[in-house]
Amino acid sequence: DDGTLTEGALKMWHSHLVGATSAIRRSIAYDPQTGQKLKDSGFTDIREEVYKLPYNGWPTDRKDHKVGLWYHIALSEGHNDTGGYGMEAMSLAPLARIYEWPVDHVRKFISDALQQVSDTNVHAYNRLHVWTARAPYPNEPQ
Repeated sequence: DDGTLTEGALKMWHSHLVGATSAIRRSIAYDPQTGQKLKDSGFTDIREEVYKLPYNGWPTDRKDHKVGLWYHIALSEGHNDTGGYGMEAMSLAPLARIYEWPVDHVRKFISDALQQVSDTNVHAYNRLHVWTARAPYPNEPQ
């Protein structure tokens, strides 16, 4: 929001990941039609909550700072291999299988993106959309 995320490895990673997952109709990109699709499928009590997940500990707010630190650990290899390798986990199959990139190229590509993710001068975040809904009870009027 503040212009600190410039063109670079992180935006390129996101673009390629969206492209690869969209190519197989399993897009990782947010679908603004999700609520309507749930309604059209018969679900009720549909709610969406949106959470901002900072890529690292850049926020000054204590809670957001802690969320960012944990999210960074989940995305990266962490300190002494204690991380979740999340960026690699969500990228390896789409980029290697769909784009047919060699695994070592994918890992280097992710490493470059993680360098930008780790820069606390880059105030970037993901928006996590959480949808909840329920199937109607039997004989419930719609």
